[in-house]
Parts: sequence; C-alpha cells; structure tokens
Amino acid sequence: MNDSGEGPRTDAQDPSDNHHLIVEAEGLTVRYQGSESQALKGIDLELERGEAVALVGHTGAGKSTLLKCLNGLIPNFQRCELTGSLNVYGLIPREHGVSELAGAVGIVFQEFENQLFSTNVEQEVAFGPENLGVEPGEIRARIKECLEFVGLAGFENREPAALSGGEKQRLAIASVL
Repeated sequence: MNDSGEGPRTDAQDPSDNHHLIVEAEGLTVRYQGSESQALKGIDLELERGEAVALVGHTGAGKSTLLKCLNGLIPNFQRCELTGSLNVYGLIPREHGVSELAGAVGIVFQEFENQLFSTNVEQEVAFGPENLGVEPGEIRARIKECLEFVGLAGFENREPAALSGGEKQRLAIASVL
C-alpha cells in the first residue's frame, strides 16, 4: 500500500521521505506548435502526498495537457513551447524521459479502452512493472493487490475485450497503479 494507506505503492514513493509535496508547478504555460493560443497559462499547483484531487473542466480547458506535462509526454514526445517550472516527485519532466516518471505517474485517458492491449487481465496489469524491471515475485504481489483494489480479483485470466465498460475502466486504472 502507499504511505497514506489508500492504494497500491509506486516505485517513486519513499516512506522515509519527509517532503510531502509530490507535484509543484509555478507559472506552467504550454502552447502547442502551430497554435496561437495557450493550452495552459500560468498554472500554479501544489499537490501533497495522499491528497485526492479531481481535475475537471470543459473540453479544451487543458486537463489532458496538464496530465501530459506531469508524466513527461509534454514536451518529450509532444513538442510544444513550455515555460514555467514543474517538479514531479523530485524530477523535472522536461529533463527526464517518460520511462523515468512511469513509476510515479500513470494516466488513464478518457478513451481508456485504447490503453488495453494484452490478452488477459493479469498480463495487462503486469505490463507496467515488467517494463520497470520489477522482480517477478513482486509483480505477482502487485497484480493481486491492484486487482483487489479495483474490485477485479478473480478476473486474472479473463480477456479484456470480454469485460464490461466499467470493468475495462477499472482494469485501465489497475494497469497504471
């Protein structure tokens, strides 16, 4: 469990770390190439460990843009003009690859079904930790913990395509935990 006792533990969480801010942004501004307007303008944000946050807004408000900044997709894969400062678990996303942030930041996109690609639920949840180099015994424990957390224990051998929409969404969540 994570140090707040609320869910599965990520590789980036260190219980001995007394620094409680996990995200710090100051003046974060993003403009996509070819766009005259800014997708984000002057965002100041502090998120503390264990804090639950809902990111809501109308279409085009910048919700996905902010999340892509947090996991390093912007600017590492999606080129844009990015100004201001951003620190995520002590890392500056523009200086670190997405793979370095993957142990700390996962995103379930609106079209979550597009994120599912494995032939069974267990393989779907195992994919992330396998690619982070987690030991097989630890992966098995994480699969069990994550599936229990999202209410999919017992679904390990089911095909994702055979799940209901809500079950697929919970599987996408488990796969990023």
